[in-house]
Amino acid sequence: MKAIGIGAFKRTIGNSIKPVIEINVLSDGKWQVSVRSTFKNQEWKFTLGEKTKQKTIDGRTFWITAYFDGDALVEHQETCPEDQNGIPSTIKRYIKDGELVAECIAGGVVAFRYFKKI
Repeated sequence: MKAIGIGAFKRTIGNSIKPVIEINVLSDGKWQVSVRSTFKNQEWKFTLGEKTKQKTIDGRTFWITAYFDGDALVEHQETCPEDQNGIPSTIKRYIKDGELVAECIAGGVVAFRYFKKI
């Protein structure tokens, strides 16, 4: 989180929570990702391959393009005029050994977060 410019306070909170993530395909073909926790909730929708402006759960604004690379759902984040200080990053979400893995890549740093199915 430090590599994408998140301050120490938000990093402490982010590391202490255990969010619930739901990924769904809606009837209109759009995808929906919901993140719920005791700290904050967020939901966003996108169409695969289409660039859309989104606000991240920590308040940064990016152009996001989502697509599949093999079995991984990839979310590529690019800076946009509203947030010129944002650091571009990529999040790859995939299933490994029955867990959802979020592989976050930014500024040469790779971090992993693991989620168990409930």
